[in-house]
Amino acid sequence: MRSAQALVEAVAAIDPAHSFSLQPRDGVTLCNEAARFMCAVLQVPLVRDIANNQRDWLASSLEWKTVDVETARQRAESGFPTLAVWKNPTGGHGHIAVVVPAPLKDPGGVYVAAAGLRNTNCDTLNSQFGLSIYPEFFTHD
Repeated sequence: MRSAQALVEAVAAIDPAHSFSLQPRDGVTLCNEAARFMCAVLQVPLVRDIANNQRDWLASSLEWKTVDVETARQRAESGFPTLAVWKNPTGGHGHIAVVVPAPLKDPGGVYVAAAGLRNTNCDTLNSQFGLSIYPEFFTHD
């Protein structure tokens, strides 16, 4: 059974904000690994690959479905595994994050847990992706 609490606990189990193994090193970030680890705790598949290729795998998966940002937020609030993914159109590295329930101070906001230049267990979508990047969203039952 999915619940917001189970999703929060999955993020806490991996703890990207404090996990030594997920910290960026020499310009290399591990958003793909953090997302994969959190998905594993939630018992949903995510291929081991770079974020750009994870996006392509999600788009071709029969188990994951594409949703809009509001549906992604609602699904995360209900505890369903939901991902925000940006595929870099230049071929450079993309970014992937797990959508998480919004904190009480900002109900209705879109929040993510991710490893990147700055790792977080719960931060705004814009803080992780920027204002000019529009990620795609995928959710799993």
